[in-house]
Amino acid sequence: MVIPDDVIFDPPRLLRSISSNCVTEWLSTPSLFESVLQLSRTKDLIDAFKTLRVLLFNGEVVRPELARRALQVVKSSENPKARLFNLYSISECHEVSMCEITAETVATLTESEAYPVGYTQPYARSYLINPNTLEPVEEGEVGMLHIGGPGLAVGYVGNEGLTQEKFPTVKGLGRLYNTGDLARMKKVRRMGGGGVLGE
Repeated sequence: MVIPDDVIFDPPRLLRSISSNCVTEWLSTPSLFESVLQLSRTKDLIDAFKTLRVLLFNGEVVRPELARRALQVVKSSENPKARLFNLYSISECHEVSMCEITAETVATLTESEAYPVGYTQPYARSYLINPNTLEPVEEGEVGMLHIGGPGLAVGYVGNEGLTQEKFPTVKGLGRLYNTGDLARMKKVRRMGGGGVLGE
C-alpha cells in the first residue's frame, strides 16, 4: 500500500494506519522512522508494529542509536520474528547492498559510525574511485562510490549529457555509475554508507 503524504508526515496517524492495515513490510527513510520514534510512546510503537515482519531502511545513513531503538520497538517480545535491514539502493542499479540490523552488530559500533549497508548484491559491483584520477583507491581509503555489473542501467533517456557525466568508463573496470557518495571498504568488503564503514 502507498501511504498518503498527509498521513505519512503525521506520526500518530501513520502508526494508526500501519496498525489498522496490518502492514507487514515497511520501507522507510531513517529520518521518517526517527520522527515517529520521537513523537510516540514506546508502548504505542510496539502495539502498532505487532504485524510488521520486515522493516527496511533506505535513502539515508542509519546511526547506531536509531538501530537500537528500532530493534526495541519492532523486534519486541510482541514480535520476536521481525527482521530489520539497512539497504543501499539507487535507481540506476536498484538494490546495491543490504545488511540485516542486529543487536550484536549495533553493539560493535561507536555512535559516530554508520550501520553497515552490507555486501554488494550478485548483480552489482562496487568500486571506490579517486574522483581526480578515475583510478581505484587503496583498501581503507575513502573514495567516490561507483557501481557496475549486469544490473546497471544503460543511462538516462533523452539526456546524453547527464549519462556521459554520471556513467564514466574507468580503465580496467568498464562503464560504471558514479553515485556521488563517499565510502570506504574494509577487509571483509562490507560497505558502509556516508563515508563510514562497518567491519
